[in-house]
Amino acid sequence: MNLSAIDAEGKKHQVVGLTGQTLLKALCNAGLIDPESHRLEQIDACSAECEVHVAQEWLERLSSPSYDESYVLKRNSRNRELNKHARLGCQVVLEQDLEGMVAGALAKSCKSKTSSRTL
Repeated sequence: MNLSAIDAEGKKHQVVGLTGQTLLKALCNAGLIDPESHRLEQIDACSAECEVHVAQEWLERLSSPSYDESYVLKRNSRNRELNKHARLGCQVVLEQDLEGMVAGALAKSCKSKTSSRTL
């Protein structure tokens, strides 16, 4: 499936994902999120390194965030408030009805290891 990711500079990237794959995996495969940014197996130890922002028109197509996901996002936000567009990329499972989805990749890109640019 085809997705779009917007980086911090506002540049749009085309991303290909697979049904059943997480948004995190698709963004990692496209080089937009460093896979090293998500090494934890349990969400309660998570520091929201794979946070993405989902465009308004796609939010209602996603399943609601779990209590744990909402807690992690709120705990790791600057003002301890949940941004309604924020999701953890590792918790968003791609489904066919998400074809064309637009999300903002906030984590460090794979390229940031060799440059100072981050997404």
